[in-house]
Amino acid sequence: KWTVLDKRLTATAALYQIERSNLATPNPQAPASTILVGKQSSRGLELALDMRPLPGLTVQASAAFVDPRFDDFSQTRAGQLISLNGNTPPNTPKRVGSVHVHYAFTPNWHASVSMRSVGKVYGDNTNTLSAPGYTLFDLGLGYRYNKNISLRASLRNAGNKLYATNVTATPMFYLGQPRTADLSLRAAF
Repeated sequence: KWTVLDKRLTATAALYQIERSNLATPNPQAPASTILVGKQSSRGLELALDMRPLPGLTVQASAAFVDPRFDDFSQTRAGQLISLNGNTPPNTPKRVGSVHVHYAFTPNWHASVSMRSVGKVYGDNTNTLSAPGYTLFDLGLGYRYNKNISLRASLRNAGNKLYATNVTATPMFYLGQPRTADLSLRAAF
């Protein structure tokens, strides 16, 4: 972790390798049951940045690059034992990233825009069924009446992107939230 420019710039980096043995995963032939994976590993790099380049302006960004894989895992298909070593575990993206910009353009008003991106995921252990990656944008506008009362309007998934947050071997795709607007009032006593 590094902090420079009188704490206006903070950067964090993490490099890791995780190994897990004898863990349960859903059985594609019988989704209500599980089967054991002999060994699964994940290597990755995570980066984060927090900047305050101007008064009232904050920029936060993060990214993760992961190489998840089955290291010791086989399944029986049509009476044949098939090695799944090297395949990516289901619903595990290899890349994830986000950027959030927040600007207080007056002492009481602020606006924000956020972007988050998730890479392609597989829905089965054989990596034959997948859901594409997606990128979403969110917008926000807030007003602080005083130190106890504030109002915020948000627009999530502003582009109304159709995307799957989860996919199963059935196959079944669980869709993410469509464009959604909300208004919130916060009052502190």
